[in-house]
Amino acid sequence: MAGRDDYDLRGLLTIGNRALREMTLPEDYAALIEHCRGLDELSSALSTVRTRLEVAVVLNRVPVATSGMGTSPMAAEAVDRLRRALIYVIALNVRAHRDT
Repeated sequence: MAGRDDYDLRGLLTIGNRALREMTLPEDYAALIEHCRGLDELSSALSTVRTRLEVAVVLNRVPVATSGMGTSPMAAEAVDRLRRALIYVIALNVRAHRDT
């Protein structure tokens, strides 16, 4: 059975997928730069989560290791960073929709 963290990550990825599909780019140049910075942070956060998951897979192959998404502070921190980046990108998208 999957743990709560697995469902949280899946939910975040689903929300991120929808946010990216519905993205509206702002018309203002300064807002566009801010939008690109938000997307860059989101990309970086996704890369960090992927790296943490790869480390968890390697550690779980070692017989004495029990680290997973729910028990690894680094993995939990990476998921929190992803959550914050998604919230920021969604907020930028809401502003872009409002301003167009």
